[in-house]
Amino acid sequence: GTGRFAFPNVAMSSYKVRVLADGYETQALTVNSALKAGPEDQDLEFLLADGRPLPGRVVDANGRPVKDARIEANALKREYQGNAIAFSDANGYFLLDGMGLEHPYQIRCTAHGYSDKTLPAVQVVDGEILFQLDQRLKVEGWVRDGAGQPVTAFALVLLRGIPNREASLMNDLRQFSDSE
Repeated sequence: GTGRFAFPNVAMSSYKVRVLADGYETQALTVNSALKAGPEDQDLEFLLADGRPLPGRVVDANGRPVKDARIEANALKREYQGNAIAFSDANGYFLLDGMGLEHPYQIRCTAHGYSDKTLPAVQVVDGEILFQLDQRLKVEGWVRDGAGQPVTAFALVLLRGIPNREASLMNDLRQFSDSE
């Protein structure tokens, strides 16, 4: 084979092409010609480095497996977009395929009911990774006026609090109104 590929008749002005091959690092390239006068044919070249899978496990604070967690790895390299996505099984295990050996990855784990965790710079050669997730907290309460009467229409903004720093907006503005 020649390694040649073609997608004839691509109608989009912005798209991503991702290549996956056993034993090699997964890569993607984004093409955006939305600001150009007209569509242009593209000739893309992928130079694949050696790659291998990166195993790991997701558990809660008590060491119990977390099922269906989403694990996403993004290469910390500017030349291209290397990434991999996996989901944990019933025992909390996952396998990120197509990970490059030459550079670090930022790996993020999200799961319903748990706080997100990010590992900022993981090398595949470091071996199996472990995410220990903390359960999310529930915040509830009441809004009352100075006389202690319920305020039935209000908005709340959830802010992220970081010790010794200014709280930052989490883009979570919610409107409430009591129809009862």
